[in-house]
Amino acid sequence: MAKQVLEIMVSFAPPAAGLSLSRDAFRRRSTTTVDDMIYRHILRPILFKFNGETAHHLAMIGLGIASVVPGCPRIMRSLMAPRSAVPVKACGVTFPNRLGVAAGWVKNGDALPAVWGLGFGFVEVGTVTAGAWGGNPKPRVHRLVRDEGMINRMGLPSQGWEPVRHRLEGRRPSMPVIVNVGKTASPDIHGDAAVADIVTTVRGMAPVADMLVLNLSCPNVTDGRNFENDADALTGLLTAVRAALAGAKVPLLVKLSPDMAAPDLQRIVDVSMACGVDGFVASNTTKSRDGLVQSELAAGLAGGLSGRPLRDRAVATVSAVRNRVGPAPLIIGCGGIFDGRDADMFMDAGANLLEGFTGFIFQGPLYCRQVIDTMRAG
Repeated sequence: MAKQVLEIMVSFAPPAAGLSLSRDAFRRRSTTTVDDMIYRHILRPILFKFNGETAHHLAMIGLGIASVVPGCPRIMRSLMAPRSAVPVKACGVTFPNRLGVAAGWVKNGDALPAVWGLGFGFVEVGTVTAGAWGGNPKPRVHRLVRDEGMINRMGLPSQGWEPVRHRLEGRRPSMPVIVNVGKTASPDIHGDAAVADIVTTVRGMAPVADMLVLNLSCPNVTDGRNFENDADALTGLLTAVRAALAGAKVPLLVKLSPDMAAPDLQRIVDVSMACGVDGFVASNTTKSRDGLVQSELAAGLAGGLSGRPLRDRAVATVSAVRNRVGPAPLIIGCGGIFDGRDADMFMDAGANLLEGFTGFIFQGPLYCRQVIDTMRAG
């Protein structure tokens, strides 16, 4: 009700003398501020009373309902989409804007129409694996509120590629869908079997994906970085994946860790480029706990850290990769994007597209608009 009252008041009240802000712009800014305050001071405190995974589950239920209500996603988009966004073309794919939802939020391809309604330019679904996997024992998601960060040790839970593909075939949103692919996290799958496991998912998901991302840098599974740490194994995997994609015009990216030393990062980037990948996602979550205010809490928690504490590491990774590969390959910047200033840092470092996850959780449903509309150039 407060929002509606404010909208009525603003519609009749012209801007104060001497201000150049138009009535429509003033109305948009005022109602955006009200929505932001409602989330920060009412909805977020309620959601944050639940553990992170439960809150995410509740949010996905809400988005799932919104996805099947006729006209609801379109109404959401009209209210929440960025005002200053311009389309971006990368690897032959056109994106409505350059900010997407990072992998981990929409793990199994649920509620995509409502995710589109939130204003995003694309979504990265997954991580998707060949077999169903329950992930690590709970609790496995911990918020660091003072740090505006999050530690997760989900362990790549997945329903398996077949139900995810079926879901994407049945309800495609009006935005590109990137599919994040990983190895089924069972420690019994390794060596040639691990390659075959990943190739199975690549083959299964390629027909419904606008791009594919290989997640070889997950810090939350015991063998999450075997390919990343072994150049020969990485070459074998990428060669097999490229063969599986023969004839399919689906760009292939590799997701990188922010924790690699410079020589190791250069090695994996060079091997990936030699094997014909189209770009990189930089970066995954970090094992580092440097600079945390809530260090006494974080010290005892295993898993990958995301959010504001990750930003500088992720930006540095983007910069190092861009300097290594030159201007052509696609780089998606991810890690600690909360506002336009953060986004500009990634763009200045060499990113073409951007992804958010933890910033979305802390900032709320107007996150996409707030980021894009406060960038130097959306």
